[in-house]
Amino acid sequence: MIVNTLAAFGTWAHSRIAAAKAHVMFASVDGAAGQISPVLAMSPEYRISTLAAHVVSLTALLRRKPVADSREAAALREQLRQFARTTPTQTEDP
Repeated sequence: MIVNTLAAFGTWAHSRIAAAKAHVMFASVDGAAGQISPVLAMSPEYRISTLAAHVVSLTALLRRKPVADSREAAALREQLRQFARTTPTQTEDP
């Protein structure tokens, strides 16, 4: 059952990250932050490695014009870096 719970959290988080990317593509950093903030608040045991990869791609979008130089984008990039650093990159052995 834990696997199913993790899969549900992973699907939910991936959807939020995709929505955040869409907001950035339309230059809405605030909208992106609103979408991603619940994901960034997830407890580390629910973070899966693929989330970190998607967060990295969101970070890359935040480095593009027209949002790249905004304070909001810089703050969100830092939050995303912290999330990626605290997300396991591989599953531990049982």
